[in-house]
Amino acid sequence: MAITKSKETNLKGWAKLMLCGILSPILYVMTVALGGFLRPDYSHKSQFISELIVIDAPNKNMLDALFGLYNLLTIAFGVGLTHTVQGPILMSNRNAPTTLYSTTSNKHGNGVVSP
Repeated sequence: MAITKSKETNLKGWAKLMLCGILSPILYVMTVALGGFLRPDYSHKSQFISELIVIDAPNKNMLDALFGLYNLLTIAFGVGLTHTVQGPILMSNRNAPTTLYSTTSNKHGNGVVSP
């Protein structure tokens, strides 16, 4: 089946959103590294990332903004991915959750795989 010009253009538009899937983890790592760099008493090895943005933490507003941007990029990636693969994958197997559950259920039907 040939892809028409309008479908190709539409796929390219959604593919741009999928680039957010590459940018978002890079932004996340850079934000955590920057937060640790700007806070000399922070240790990446012994402290949680959430300690960088607790109430009254230095640079909290900047890190909140960067983590917010990370969240937006992740959501944009999800939207782009959903619209890009919706036709061939998601719409072709509407029973996927049922199939997945039935393959992981044990003889008692509780979804727990037992030896």
